[in-house]
Parts: sequence; structure tokens; C-alpha cells
Amino acid sequence: MLAIGAMVEGSIGRPLRNCALTREALELARAGGHLRLEGVLLGNLAGSMTELGDYRQSEELAAAALVAAREIGDRVAEAAAMINIATSRLALGEPAAALADVEHAVALNQAVGDRFHEAAARIRLGDVLCALDRAGEAAAAFAQAGELYDAIGLPGARLECEARIAALELARGDLESARRRIGPVLELPTAALTAGVDTYRTGFIAWTVLDASGDARAPARLERVAGEIDAVAEQLDDDAARAHFLGIPWIHALREAHRARP
Repeated sequence: MLAIGAMVEGSIGRPLRNCALTREALELARAGGHLRLEGVLLGNLAGSMTELGDYRQSEELAAAALVAAREIGDRVAEAAAMINIATSRLALGEPAAALADVEHAVALNQAVGDRFHEAAARIRLGDVLCALDRAGEAAAAFAQAGELYDAIGLPGARLECEARIAALELARGDLESARRRIGPVLELPTAALTAGVDTYRTGFIAWTVLDASGDARAPARLERVAGEIDAVAEQLDDDAARAHFLGIPWIHALREAHRARP
């Protein structure tokens, strides 16, 4: 019941309460010797720490989840742990190490036929390749993730992949392609995308494209995404947690842009 409560708290924007409930459930799982549940809860905590920008703690929790997953032979959980580890290592400035982790996660998800988590792994693969200045391969990874999301009926998630490609197009100076690609994203409410901080990142990318092209809709988009981020930050009554969250690079950039607006 605690694990279910943690998921509910997380879904309604109470991330620290989510973590507290998950930690309580984790202690009970350990006391009862439920290794599979322990691994799941460790993975959930690692994911929460990633969302909150506490990458050191996320990597530690994901490493523990990886040990549990391998001990019971759960390849889906192993892949999820590898994605969390890769995300943390990427954020901590270790893209080469992150690449090996995320490539392993892609291969595991392919082997078990888990298209949803394969798509998530390919998005992270694209992020890692971006950090390694391999933009062409990154765009291909994002496109492959989008195709997987389409195949399993998640068009909103596919548009998040399109936004990542638009950011690459903008970076290479192809503003018109970026504008065309971001168009469908602008037509959807945030709720139509997938859950989590990456949803707001998609809105941030949309703003960067609009702003670069002098589009009149840019200020409203910036205001909207900044408001969504502030709403999450307000739920973080722990100063350290709030600092980690607001220190996520793209969130920091967004808030700086919002403060600098006329």
C-alpha cells in the first residue's frame, strides 16, 4: 500500500512525499526479504532523484537496483537501472561512461521485446550522443524512439522526440526545419505529453525555437513553462531538494530567460 501511495503522491505533484513513502516501503520490503519489490522500489527512488536533479543519489540508488535486478534475473529492471545510471552519469559530466550503460539498456529492452522502455532508452541514448557531439546519430536515436512510441499508441511521447530533433536542427542553424517540427507540439496541452520533467523540457525546447524565430507566441510559451516549473519547485519544502531541481541545466536556463524578460 505504501508503494501505491508513493505513486499517487508522485502523480499529483508531491515528489518529496512520494520519496518518503517509497523509502518506508523499501524498509518493509527489506525487512520481509522481498528482493524483487526492493529492486523495484530502489529503481523508483532512483527515477525520482533523477527527476529532482539529485544525480549523485540517483546513481547510488540505481546501482543498488541493478544489483537486485541481476540477482533475480529481471532484465527489464536491469535495463531501467542502467537508464537511470546513464542519466546520472551524463548529468555528472561522464558521457562516455553513460554511452556504454544506455547502449546496454537498449539491447536488453530489445531482447525482451519491451518497446516502451526501449523507446525511453533510445531517448537517453540520443541525449548522450548529443553530449558527445554526434548529432546525426542522436537525431536517428530520437527518431527511432518516436517510431516506437507511434507503434505502441503514444503520439504525445513521439512529439517529445520530435522536439529533441528540433533542438538539434536549431543548433545547426536550420530554423525553418525546427519550426516545422515543433508545430504539432505547440498544439498540444502539457497533459497530452508523457509525465515527468522531460515534458516541461519539451515546452522549453518549443520556446527556444519560437524565441529564435521572433515568434509572437514565444513570451506566452516561456511564461507557461516557467509557471509549470515553479509549481513543481513550490512542492519542494526541502531546501537541498529545491536547489538540486532548480539547478538542472535547462531549468536554470529557462528561469534565467524568464527573469530577463522585458
